[in-house]
Parts: sequence; structure tokens; C-alpha cells
Amino acid sequence: MSTLVGKSESSNVFEEKDRKAKRKNVVLLPLVGAVALPVFIGFFEPGFIDIVWELFFWAAFWLVPIVLFGIVYMWARSDEGIISVLGKFIRPVPAGVIYNSDLKKAGTPVVTISLIVANTLLFLFTPELVVDQLCFLPYNDLNIFHVLSTTVTCAFFHGDFSHLFGNMIFLWAFGATLESRLGMWRYLATYFLCGIISSLICLNLLIIQVMVYDDPLLLLQYSSIGASGIISGLMGLFVIRCYFARLSFSLPILFNPLFSVPVKINGIVLIGFFFAKDLAGSAEQMADASIMVDYWGHVGGFIAGIVLALVFRLQGDGAGEAQEVKAKRLTKSVGGTTEASDLYTDILKNDPENLTALKHFLKLNRYNDQEEGTWFVKLLAATVKRDFQSAVRLVRDYYPKHLNLLSGDILFRIGTEFYQYADYEKARLCLELAGSKDGPWQHKAMLILSRTYEAIGNPDKAVAVLEELLEKEPEEIFRRQALKRLMELGQTQDSFKELTTIA
Repeated sequence: MSTLVGKSESSNVFEEKDRKAKRKNVVLLPLVGAVALPVFIGFFEPGFIDIVWELFFWAAFWLVPIVLFGIVYMWARSDEGIISVLGKFIRPVPAGVIYNSDLKKAGTPVVTISLIVANTLLFLFTPELVVDQLCFLPYNDLNIFHVLSTTVTCAFFHGDFSHLFGNMIFLWAFGATLESRLGMWRYLATYFLCGIISSLICLNLLIIQVMVYDDPLLLLQYSSIGASGIISGLMGLFVIRCYFARLSFSLPILFNPLFSVPVKINGIVLIGFFFAKDLAGSAEQMADASIMVDYWGHVGGFIAGIVLALVFRLQGDGAGEAQEVKAKRLTKSVGGTTEASDLYTDILKNDPENLTALKHFLKLNRYNDQEEGTWFVKLLAATVKRDFQSAVRLVRDYYPKHLNLLSGDILFRIGTEFYQYADYEKARLCLELAGSKDGPWQHKAMLILSRTYEAIGNPDKAVAVLEELLEKEPEEIFRRQALKRLMELGQTQDSFKELTTIA
């Protein structure tokens, strides 16, 4: 016995060390890829950024014949129209922007949509004089209250339509993905915190610039508007929370300004490139106050997002989802099922009710009735807790397999749902099984089962179920309902006498 305990303790220690090592890697990989390398490139090898940018556009140039061939080939081999085929290769998105991620967006991103609408309406209907007073470091008014309040207000205004449009595309790409993962209120708080911290870091860098050049007028000449600092903050959050994502980046098609070809690139690589570009721009901005792009705000927001992500400990949630996403990708690749199963096994150790993992093993065991039944029960129990209608659909998909393995409570709830939607055959079997299992649901299940038999035109069976219920000596409320129903079915004498006695 002592040997077994020792092995178990040793195994637990090893697993704990392995988990700690993975947690360190979860933070280390994004920080190196999206922070350390960009810092080196942005400050010491900024020319590398121009080389990469040129490579992107040369790749787009050579991509044109490939895309055209793909369009013609697919159109020729399918029944789809040319517009439908074009939509699979070309997007109405300006070149050079990140406009989506491959991570699932759970629910409707209400906050992100509301922010996009608010930014658009304010851009369209706010007079320029008002914007001048609500930009960061407003003209001719540098009192402390006004400066602090404009750290928030400045993020809701933009210089021109292209400025607004670009920022809103980036906001959708990152905000819609992060909102469901952070929760509505934490996401909203993070949104404003990134803007405030971005502006304050920008202010500190401006003060340093004033001191370096001994020119106080720089404070009066500086002002900024736009949500770029906040969006950079969301990118910082994304690096820690969603470092495993692939981002959709738009490459120009025939060098036109309106349509592009989408390519998917690892999030750390793409965000790191943009951060390096902003760092290089920040160094230029320190030397040249006339630069119109607020690189300092971008850098400040990105740093704020990284710090907030670490404060909220989002890396832990990110590590869990990373396993799930990797497993999903492996299931789609040839020969990746075994490795995917290993990952899903690890996921279930930490989250026994993970729906994606349970669905994987259910599908994997579809040719083994016993194993399939085990996973079906686990998946259904987890699904009932989160989305009852999805649980009903799952039972309908597998009906009548594995119903006898379910608990009486779940059978009763599912059977009642089928009855309400007049799916009487499925309701009958579920309620029969629920009525045969002892528990608080049993008597009510038998009452509804009797009505189900009536609905399918079998009153004799309905009477038999009610009589069987009475033999079980149910609670008074169920006994009264059973007797009343027997009277309505023509079982008048004994039922009437007993009902009168109860009354």
C-alpha cells in the first residue's frame, strides 16, 4: 500500500511541476513573440519592418494569378455563381488591416457593437468645435480636470472616415472575440482603462520630450483623438488571452483600395509586427513632434493591455482554450485524432464538463455502443446544465439509443419537453423509462405518460398507467389528479367513491 501511495504522490508532484512549466510557457511565448522581439526590432532594426512590409505586398502581387486561377477553377467545377465564388477568395476590406480571428464568438458581442455604433454616430454628428474641446490635451485648456476627462472622451472621435473605418475594423476583430471571454462588464472596464492608461503614458512621454528639447510649447501643440490606443490595448489583452489564435489579415488584390485577399497569420506574429512598427514610430515621434500618427498612444495602450491581462490572470483561461483549439485543429488534420484525444483527456481532467471534449469522445466511439453510451450520458448531463434545448436536440439525434442509461430526472424533463411539442412517440418512451425509476419525478412522469397514451389513441394503456400510479400510493395531489382522469376516461364507480372520500 505504501508503495502505491508513494507512486501516487510522485505522480501528483510531477503533474504539478508540468502544469507550472506550461503556465510559464503560456506567458513566456506571447511576451517574447509580441513584446521582446518587437522591442529589439522597433528600436534597433527598424529597417526590418520595411522589408517585411514590402514582402507582404510583393506576396500580394504574386498571389493575384493564384487567386484568379482558384476562382476560375472553382467556378468551373461547381454549380455556384461567380459572385458566390468570388466571396470565398476576396473580401470587401481595405488592405493592411486585421479584420477577424478564427476563434469562436460566443453570443452577440453587444458591447462591441454598441461602441462601434457610438463611435460612428459621434463622428457623423459632433461639431468640430466640440471635438476640439474633447480631444486629449484640448486646445487652450490644460487644467487638470479637463486633461483627465479627455483621456476618456478623446477615444470616441476620429479625424476622418478612413481613421474611423480602420479603427472600427480592428475593434471588431479584437473586441468581438474578447468580449465573451472577459465578460461584458470586465471587458467594458478594460476598454476604458486601456484608453486612460494609453493617454497618461502618452502625456509622460510628451513631458519627457518637452524636457529634452526645452520647449514648453510642445504641450500646447499636441492633441490626439481616436480609439487607436484602446484598440492597441485590446491587442495586448489578445496576446495574453488568445495567443493561439489565427488572425485574418487583408492583402491587396491588384493594388485596389477596396477589396483584398484574406490570409490567416498567427496572432503573436502579426500583433508583434504592428507593435514593432509602433515602437519604431514612437522613436521617430520623440525626434519629430510634427508626426501626425499617435504612436505613443498605440504603445501605451498595448502595454496597458498586457499588464491588465496579467493582473486579471487571463493567461490561465488562455492556456485552457489553447488546448481545446489545438485539439480541434488536430481533428481536422490527417492522423491527428490520437494527439487530439490526448489533449481532450487533459482538458477533461481540469474541466470534466467540457462540451467540446465530450463531443469528441462521443463521436470517436460511435461504433462502440457501450463506450458511446457512457460518453452520451456525460455529454447530455453537461449540456442540460447549460442549454436545455441543445440537450433535447441531442436526445432527438440519438433517439432511441442510450435512453435507458439516463437518470429519471433527465428522462422526465426531456420527455415532458417532447410531450409539449406533440412529439408523442419520443415522449412516451422517455416518460415510460422515467416512470420506472424511483424518485420525486416518478409520479408526475406517469401522469403525463397517461396523457401521452391518450394523445396517441390508446386510452386502455392510459387507464393502466393511472391504476399503476394509484397502486404506488402517491401524494394526495397526484392521487386526486389520477382519480379525476380515470373518471373522465369512464372509470366512474370506484374512482368517484375514492375521489369523494379524499374530498
